[in-house]
Amino acid sequence: MTKLEKLREIIKSEGLDGYLLFHMDAHQSEYLAPCDERIGYISGFTGSNGLCLVTQDHAFMWTDGRYYLAAQQQLEAGWEMKKLERGEKMYFEWIKENMPKGSRVGVDESQMPAGSFKLRSEYLEKEGITLVPGKNLVDQVWGEDKPPMPTEKVWILEEKYTGQST
Repeated sequence: MTKLEKLREIIKSEGLDGYLLFHMDAHQSEYLAPCDERIGYISGFTGSNGLCLVTQDHAFMWTDGRYYLAAQQQLEAGWEMKKLERGEKMYFEWIKENMPKGSRVGVDESQMPAGSFKLRSEYLEKEGITLVPGKNLVDQVWGEDKPPMPTEKVWILEEKYTGQST
């Protein structure tokens, strides 16, 4: 069974019709630790800008122009690249136009800023579609092979480098 098939089973077992995945960690960091590279793990795409929508029939990965060629080469079987550019449908527009009323789409709330979650929830609720915050389903697929969280020590940069004290 492929990783994508396992994810679809979990989506279904959670009572969801789809699942959103963002290239973010809980702090919206620019550079992710290996344990937060969930898009790379589940789809094969290793670029730094991507978001995924998985349903029982579709697996889309949106990215910007910097990564079109890489995404086409890296995405594993069953995935389709979508373009993040003017004139192309965004993930929330695709959901609105293609998922039936009553659909429930899961999202790891730690990967989506609260303001974005509220905005997209309100947009989709008008269509009878619910964004459901919860745990990260890709982590369940990854299981024990998921890299551990970093444990390096944190240090304080001097004010001469940061411009402000802690």
